Amino acid sequence: MIEIIWSWWAVWVKLQELVEGHPILKNCLSKPCLGLSTLNKPEWNKKIESILKNNEIVVLAVDDDVAKQIIDIKTKVWLATKIIDCSTAHRTNPLWTYGLPELKWQKDKIETAELVSNPWCHATAVILSVKPLVDIKLANNKSGIITSTTWYSWWGKNMIKAFEKGKNKQSFQYSTWIEHKHEVEIKNETWLTDFIFQPEVVNYFNWLKVNVFLNLTSKWQKLSEEDFIELFNNYYNGAKNMNVSSMPSDWKISMSENNETQNVSIYIKKYSSKIQIVTVIDNMMKWAAWAVIQNLNIMLWFNEGMGLE
Repeated sequence: MIEIIWSWWAVWVKLQELVEGHPILKNCLSKPCLGLSTLNKPEWNKKIESILKNNEIVVLAVDDDVAKQIIDIKTKVWLATKIIDCSTAHRTNPLWTYGLPELKWQKDKIETAELVSNPWCHATAVILSVKPLVDIKLANNKSGIITSTTWYSWWGKNMIKAFEKGKNKQSFQYSTWIEHKHEVEIKNETWLTDFIFQPEVVNYFNWLKVNVFLNLTSKWQKLSEEDFIELFNNYYNGAKNMNVSSMPSDWKISMSENNETQNVSIYIKKYSSKIQIVTVIDNMMKWAAWAVIQNLNIMLWFNEGMGLE
């Protein structure tokens, strides 16, 4: 059986919809799944321990502190229950497997993992943008600019109401690279160590676009744009949801082209000594709900795309 412990309303709504449409998982899901608002403190340990004992896989869509408490309970009672954690609590823990199966050799690790951490929104798009350049060190790891434009629905009920009722009409920047919580996560999965990062929330419901500028090392500046596209396609060979192409001649990219899918669109523009990479995903799907189903399929040895077509 599979249990979802949730406190994140936006993720839970989409995740429940996907599970109910899955040909196998819909029959394996414990019902009702545990919404933390229904749990009193005296019941906490006993209820969580029971869930861990009676399910093969437990998905955590909860805040970091809660995720840590649940893992503490699992550790204390020596349970082999598999966990998929959507929080940032264990994202950089070497004992956990990073749940981004598009990365080379990562799917094999997820198949046999007991602890899988789902990557987050900005980190997913940034890592997919630069990872093919990492392995052969095509770019300078100490210089770069990254901007990330994301949707408002992930911020929960209050933010959704504020935007949809017109209280929030303008986009806003909410952090800088120095303070951003995904810094270590991105550094762990890439060799980028020193660059500017600026995330922004805009008045759209569910997409994310990352724009990456990197300086190429002198050795690789002679490569053409087509060479880089081929490099990316070779790296992501076998990942059906990855689409790599040149930047459109008119520079117009549809922000909604991957809505309600797990597809990832990567656009490349090569300059004399620099490369620009624009990556578009549906933030709610590729990072959160859809990625959970993708990792569940892999951990249960199902077809990776089952229930996601």
